[in-house]
Amino acid sequence: HLSAMAIIRQAQRETKCGAASSAADPNGDHRAWSPSAIRRWVGVSGPYDIINVMPLMKERGLPSRVVRALMDNDLTTNSPTRLIRDFAVTNSPVVALLPEMCLFH
Repeated sequence: HLSAMAIIRQAQRETKCGAASSAADPNGDHRAWSPSAIRRWVGVSGPYDIINVMPLMKERGLPSRVVRALMDNDLTTNSPTRLIRDFAVTNSPVVALLPEMCLFH
């Protein structure tokens, strides 16, 4: 989940700022990397859709309010599969920067 979010967020920064300035993040970190340099990404058994996994988390004893607090009360923008789906539906340039992604669960 976290690595998928990092890749997606970097792709968003790149499309907003352009490839030349994408290396500088808001915290002043200047290490350059681009999601387009990653060939493939594999996700194994993670919470890639927080909204869909909420009932299971609650069933296992994790209160919904805790999950919402961890996700800054924004489950959609912290769910990699939902973000990518939304980018694809809106024909966002972010999609072109993402590597081939495969989820195994």
